[in-house]
Amino acid sequence: MLCGVAMLPLAAHAQSLPDRPRIQAVRAEVPPQIDGRLDDPAWRDAALIDGLRQEVPVAYGEPSQHTAVRILYDANFIYFGVRAYDTEPEKIVATRMLRDADMQLDDRVSFNVDTLHDQRNGYFFQVNPLGNQRDGLIDNGAIKYNWDGIWYAAGRVDDEGYVVEVAIPFKTISIHPEKTTWGLQVFRGIKRHNENNRWASPTPNMDFFNLAGAGYLDGLEGMQQGLGLDLVPGFAARYLDDPIEDRGYARVDPLFDAFYKLTPSLTGSLTVNTDFGDTEVDDVQVNLTRFPLFFPEKRQFFLQDEGIFDFGGLQRNPLPFFSRRVGLSNQGEPIDIIGGAKITGRAGRFNIGLLDVVTDAYTRKRDDSTPPGEDPTRVDTKNLAVARITANVLEESNVGMVFTHGDPNSNDDNLLYGLDFNYRNSNFLPGRTLIARAWGQGTDTEDVSGDDWAWGTRLQYPNDRFNWQIIAEEVRENFFPALGFTNRIGIRNYFGVFRYRIRPQRTLRTVDATISGSLVTDTGNDFESGAIELRPLAITNPVGDRLEFEYSRVYETLTEDFEIRDGVVIPEDDYGWNRYEVVAATSDGRPLSAELIVRWGGFFDGDRLDLLPSVLWRPSKHLSLAVAYQRNDVDIPEDDFTVHIASGRVDLQFTPQISWSTLTQYDNASDEIGINSRFRWIIEPGSELFLIFNQGLLIDDGRVERGATEPRVKLGWTFRF
Repeated sequence: MLCGVAMLPLAAHAQSLPDRPRIQAVRAEVPPQIDGRLDDPAWRDAALIDGLRQEVPVAYGEPSQHTAVRILYDANFIYFGVRAYDTEPEKIVATRMLRDADMQLDDRVSFNVDTLHDQRNGYFFQVNPLGNQRDGLIDNGAIKYNWDGIWYAAGRVDDEGYVVEVAIPFKTISIHPEKTTWGLQVFRGIKRHNENNRWASPTPNMDFFNLAGAGYLDGLEGMQQGLGLDLVPGFAARYLDDPIEDRGYARVDPLFDAFYKLTPSLTGSLTVNTDFGDTEVDDVQVNLTRFPLFFPEKRQFFLQDEGIFDFGGLQRNPLPFFSRRVGLSNQGEPIDIIGGAKITGRAGRFNIGLLDVVTDAYTRKRDDSTPPGEDPTRVDTKNLAVARITANVLEESNVGMVFTHGDPNSNDDNLLYGLDFNYRNSNFLPGRTLIARAWGQGTDTEDVSGDDWAWGTRLQYPNDRFNWQIIAEEVRENFFPALGFTNRIGIRNYFGVFRYRIRPQRTLRTVDATISGSLVTDTGNDFESGAIELRPLAITNPVGDRLEFEYSRVYETLTEDFEIRDGVVIPEDDYGWNRYEVVAATSDGRPLSAELIVRWGGFFDGDRLDLLPSVLWRPSKHLSLAVAYQRNDVDIPEDDFTVHIASGRVDLQFTPQISWSTLTQYDNASDEIGINSRFRWIIEPGSELFLIFNQGLLIDDGRVERGATEPRVKLGWTFRF
């Protein structure tokens, strides 16, 4: 029903995409220097893209500023040189100099390259006028920003606008030496106008990361990757002094990683004595729900090529593989990784991801799952394995399987197996995309039998004016992905959302109206929870200020008492309440930007008020300050309490290669203050020095006590062959 209602008006708005543009690459006899200037003789003879077109605010429209993109290559690199003309160069927004920072806050240029030309997978490279870099992997139209490749960039602002130069080594990317054509997309963002320009498919109906809308780069021949071997030796030194837990040590460990291209498009990785000391700390969360919280992966070894392990379009429950299960206990305590090996990449029509990790033995801390009087469990050395293989089918689709073996937090055995089919059609209706997915999973757990499977399907129409999605899933009572993530079992889940957008062009950029609904039952179809959410108005003006309103009706059936915090129990019963939300935010393109989220209304048999203000101040390109606060006032018959979470971040950006970031967080549930300070020096791409300082503080009866003090040093150096 929803599909039919959404599709009826589409014929009137359907617009076929024009032919995708092509350009012939030019081989450079003498490579250009990457210094933010286009005065090298090689650029004069380069292939030229002389102008982009608007994606927004006006699809296919004339851009407000002219952009010229030059392309060269030689045996070892592909080069991009961009002259981003600007009639008002003093208004160029350029403030980010943290590697991999979100540069949607700045003016910027981006490149998507589909090196295997399969219209599914590729690489994303982004540079701002200061030469700061961000990159990522594109996997079936989804971007994963957590990939870090070795490449070079420089930027410079001048009287005509700004210049960006990029050099990408063929050693860094997967290529097919016999394919002379790549997919290519070029983008320029002009922040003060909130204007996006593209080379190919310049319409918001074609997502920027959908490589089926990319243009063609022809004539690439004689590319070389050398031996395809990267060796990364290093060391990690740490010191711990924890007076609360009465423990301390000092240690220095050698580290070693190796990467070898088994084929030009298939990479093997090896890590020995892995250290994650340079990983950013988790954002503090306080759980006011009945279900476990989800913390995203931040460790680089697991983030590299993570998209190849994606399954069925799932983001959380029930994930067959969640890398945070490896090297971290159920309580989030680090578990030493003795070594690990990974093979990722493409072989013909197949996409391959194989991972095997050996973790050291450890003793689980006592938690709520430990029976009274029982000693905490000693978990043996574990060998944990994951295999993910998909085959490209049709124009843009794939079918695949996944297997996992091992339980990192138990000595019991566990096996997971699954199948999925992911269909994408970027011209389902002229210029419109349709996505359909179906998946099934099963687990085999020691001493458990029956009801150990899960399945799901979803249909999505992710376009600009009409955007909708419907989902149906079931997770049985004994489904247990020991290397995955599931926070709710024994359920059937149904979800649907529909959004309608208009673009007034003059006074407003977008006006959205959204309705969504969810229903969760047990596997016998008895009601557990549900919600209806109406967002009748969400508006954005041309510079990016936002205002949103939302109403929701929530229903919950508790079949057992729910302890929302220590000693505060909400009794089993049927509940229903109304909630309201207002979001107001100023454009993040301004030096000072702010956001305020206010939610209020019922909460089980009482009331709840949430306040979430945040402020970001960027007084110069060398300094960024951010503060955020969350307040949850809960007033229920059983008790009333308030949750406070506060954070502050200071980023000192000396150059795009040298930065110092400090994050301080506090919450009154644990009464702890955590300070994480990270100095990062990118000596050269692939070789980095980290100086890290972690300090915990405990507030007890108004007194501040010192917790764990932990300084760390990590150095890694890449040698390429």
